[in-house]
Amino acid sequence: MLIAVPAMAAAAVVWWRRRREMRWLGVAVVALVVPFAHLYFVDTVIREFGGVRASVTVDGVAVVLAWVALVVFARSRLRA
Repeated sequence: MLIAVPAMAAAAVVWWRRRREMRWLGVAVVALVVPFAHLYFVDTVIREFGGVRASVTVDGVAVVLAWVALVVFARSRLRA
């Protein structure tokens, strides 16, 4: 949750600044939904089948991939 809240705030700010572009609304919605869906649904399944260590590992990998995807998306939009 410590990472999800700042990410949600950043997505909301970006969307507010570019609210006329509907693509940014999609990015903001996905950024808001993914952490909570993972927390309440995916994490439960991973813990059941793989244990706590697998759950923590998947969480770390997911956070890194989310930040990489955000940086790539932002860089592609800044160049345009």
